[in-house]
Amino acid sequence: KNIIWGSKFAESLKGAKIGVIFRREESEGRGDNEGKTFWNTKPYAFRSAQTIRDGDFTVPDDVPLSPLTETESNFTALSNADIPF
Repeated sequence: KNIIWGSKFAESLKGAKIGVIFRREESEGRGDNEGKTFWNTKPYAFRSAQTIRDGDFTVPDDVPLSPLTETESNFTALSNADIPF
């Protein structure tokens, strides 16, 4: 079955058997989770179902957060009280 990209994408998947390769990506928390990091599993690539059954794929490497550069690690956040305007 052919997958149709564009406005008919979801409809073209109906009844199709597809393979999806996933990878883990690290992300920073927000709000109540500020300062914490989390691993998310996200789709990485589509393959045929037969390719997956045959094991003819490689599991992609995890994508960790990039380490801070020297400039970023020396950054000091200012509060509103520190801003003179």
